[in-house]
Amino acid sequence: MAEQVNLTADDFKLLPADRHVDNEKIMKPSLSFAKDAWRRLKKNKGAFISLWILVFIFVAAFG
Repeated sequence: MAEQVNLTADDFKLLPADRHVDNEKIMKPSLSFAKDAWRRLKKNKGAFISLWILVFIFVAAFG
């Protein structure tokens, strides 16, 4: 089953006070709601084709 690991205080090292870790830093710029929705729509081929079919039907009906 699971191995039992024996850890001591010497197995852990503290970081110096002047050094901190930026784990919460966002690496990419944030996108607006519309840009994110458009990017996701372009990735979904079925939804993108359906959008153009709806646009064609709308233009045919009212254009």
